[in-house]
Amino acid sequence: MIVEESTDSQEMYAIAQGEAYVEKDGRRLGEIHQGCAFGELAVLRLTSGQSVTIKAERMCDLQYLNCYDLETLLEGYPDDKEHMLQVVATMMRQELADITNEEILREVPLLTFLGEGFIKRLAALLQVFVTRKDDQIKSPTDLFFISVLQGRASVHIGDVTVRELSEGESYGESSTLGLVAPSHTEIKANGSVCLYLRADKDIMQRVLEDEGTRLYGQLKSAGHTSPDKRKAVLQSSSLKLLNLSQAQIGELLHLCEERFCIAEQELLSARHSLKNLLFILAGKAEQQVSGETIVYEPGSSMVYLNKDLIPVSSAVKAKTHCKYLLLNKRVIMQFIMAQPEEERQRLLQRLESMPGQVRFVDDEIRADDCSAYLAYIVDRYDNMPEFAVFLHADAPEHIPTVDLLMDTVFAAARGYLPREAGFIHLSHNYVRHDCPGSTEPCRTPDAFEVSQLWRTVFRSSITPAMSQGDLNGYCCVQFLVRRERVHLRNKEFYARALRFFGDTPASYHALFPVGKVVWEPDTRGRTPCQLTMYFWHVMFGEELWLPRRHRDTRLPLFIRMLNIEAEAVVEAQRGEDGPAAAVIQFTGDDTGADDTYYRLQSLFSEADA
Repeated sequence: MIVEESTDSQEMYAIAQGEAYVEKDGRRLGEIHQGCAFGELAVLRLTSGQSVTIKAERMCDLQYLNCYDLETLLEGYPDDKEHMLQVVATMMRQELADITNEEILREVPLLTFLGEGFIKRLAALLQVFVTRKDDQIKSPTDLFFISVLQGRASVHIGDVTVRELSEGESYGESSTLGLVAPSHTEIKANGSVCLYLRADKDIMQRVLEDEGTRLYGQLKSAGHTSPDKRKAVLQSSSLKLLNLSQAQIGELLHLCEERFCIAEQELLSARHSLKNLLFILAGKAEQQVSGETIVYEPGSSMVYLNKDLIPVSSAVKAKTHCKYLLLNKRVIMQFIMAQPEEERQRLLQRLESMPGQVRFVDDEIRADDCSAYLAYIVDRYDNMPEFAVFLHADAPEHIPTVDLLMDTVFAAARGYLPREAGFIHLSHNYVRHDCPGSTEPCRTPDAFEVSQLWRTVFRSSITPAMSQGDLNGYCCVQFLVRRERVHLRNKEFYARALRFFGDTPASYHALFPVGKVVWEPDTRGRTPCQLTMYFWHVMFGEELWLPRRHRDTRLPLFIRMLNIEAEAVVEAQRGEDGPAAAVIQFTGDDTGADDTYYRLQSLFSEADA
């Protein structure tokens, strides 16, 4: 075997004597004869793995060239190296010939605005390039437009990656057209070979002189700003709370990206709105937050610099042609950490005290934690942290000890929680609906209401039989959940539930249909969300019968032992504690369950002492 399919290879081979054959997935595809070569892309580091297996048909005399030897050789011949890569780029472009340059350019809104004549003329002048993995596509001083055809690229400011460019995405159109000041960014091929189209500023300007001049004038006029506008916008924003010097403001301006977009185009995606500060220089933009429209006028900014990401992640869209600055949050942190020690500590303290953003959910009707929890998930669905902790304002009244909360969060932050612990309920009061210990027929007061809510939330015609013990768990929803558990259900599931509980009276109507006899508990002001507490754990992938913490073998011991209820001992002695009953068995004398419970508590106290 000369090379094997799916293995890494960075060599080129030529057959001086003998023959070889090509296989893929065990099927013979063809032969390679004396005088032929293979591995040209591998030796140029333009592919990372072999797509076929090549075996010798008989004894072969092979000539071999390693990529490192070739690289050393080409150091003295940079023009030849560039020519070789250009030839390969042309070959790769031919393989994608079903999509034309014109079609690619029409996907760039700013270029499309300049008209079909501009598109056609520019398409004929584009050059194709290929860059190897991790090699530089653009230096901070280069000025050109690129559109990625194959692979990925990453945009950097200093050591920070501020943006990823995928196939079909472009960069540099605004600056090469002269609509914005050039940004000091670097672009590298990211993760694999990157094939892209390129046009230098001179080409863009030459095409502009012949095509699109009138429309370009509209853009230029819309983006006109005074020379000191950039600095003034930064100084008037929340950045002023950092008390930066004029020199520091100038440094931050150097780290900003100046950009331009046409009306109705997206300035920032929902994901990027969490990672960047936005400063409007000219034009207007808008953002939808909780059903309301926030309008950003010239001179306004979107700046949230507290250490937490902002809870609201929604796209920002241009209302008119818009010129703006972007400043990545990680770039700011890099700037701060590069300051002298005393200044760095001052800025970090200022950063700690900067205001964050509170997500206010304006319910049409009372929806309690349903609206708060669901709104958070909907807002952050695409940017959920690895763990999220959901608590009431009066959480200490529902959690057995603050230690349980703090230790659980600490364990999650340090990576100590096992992967299977995807949902951890933190409340202390376990609720069973199957009337344990009763000899009378079980009648669960909330069975009807919970079944109605269940049908709507889960869109299911089958509901748990609560009186038979199908659905049990903790009350008063305080819990920790992993991101992957949240993502077991799509975003629309949570958005639909949020609308059901907070936007219309439908959730209340479900509790009191025509003809229903009102029970005494109904007069105590129950709300739909209070009843939903019985199945939050099901939303995140838990079984209907959520085991008590001390019986859940997925949890660390410190969580299992912090809150063992007296009722749990009673159930264990009766053998009534559900599917996990065999996990731990309590044994005690005939003095009663409560005595057993307190003896256990005493034992834990002695261990702590």
